Amino acid sequence: MPCSGPKLSQEELATDRREVTMAQAEDLARAQEAYRQGDPDTAADILERYVELEPTDMAARLLLARCYSRMRMS
Repeated sequence: MPCSGPKLSQEELATDRREVTMAQAEDLARAQEAYRQGDPDTAADILERYVELEPTDMAARLLLARCYSRMRMS
């Protein structure tokens, strides 16, 4: 059954999309910083969620693979 909540205008939908994109960019930046700081566990946690939302981001997938590699080595 469809949700019968309030309808959003095209402008409101675009704003929501930008906010999600900005939040995703912030998550990616946090993951990169965690990795640089030597915390692959935290970086991997963030990247796993990010990659679910952005499965075609190959740079994020590569960084996630590097995190897994570092985690296995320690």
